[in-house]
Amino acid sequence: MYAVVAVFNPELERAIIEVWDELKEKGISAYASKVKNRRPHITLGDVQQLDPVRFSEDFVHHYRDHPPIEIRLASIGSFIRTGILYYSPVLSDDLTALHRDFHKEFLPPDGNESSLYRPGRWIPHCTIANRLSTEEQLKAFELVKDREIPQGTITGLSLLDLRVPGEAPEIATVSFV
Repeated sequence: MYAVVAVFNPELERAIIEVWDELKEKGISAYASKVKNRRPHITLGDVQQLDPVRFSEDFVHHYRDHPPIEIRLASIGSFIRTGILYYSPVLSDDLTALHRDFHKEFLPPDGNESSLYRPGRWIPHCTIANRLSTEEQLKAFELVKDREIPQGTITGLSLLDLRVPGEAPEIATVSFV
């Protein structure tokens, strides 16, 4: 499987990594360290199979002149019965347009109907921790609830290869700056 993710400016990325590090230090969640070189992101879509070379060329060409998108992480959420805690961005017109454009241009309307990233089902989020017990989820929430949530920009997109557990190498990246 592959995923296309929106990545952030360095300051926002660093602030989220600090949260991940603190959750790990306190023994609450090791989410970030479960995948080599994991970066904070918002997933736009997932694809079961593709030709990585062709997709990368088309993907980079399509988005090479895209402007950065302001992003405001404004709330903390959790998916029901998942043990996931996340930052949720304000769903701006620009973020919605980026998501719809990606699906229109790169994912067939009849592909992967069960994907939670499809238009009409997508809940944009940046995962803080996952696989949390109720107790861990409460501790994680307590740790982040009063923290200043940094604002920033989406500065590009990356195509990730998720086929090897514990790894998610970037196959292609396009910068918006």
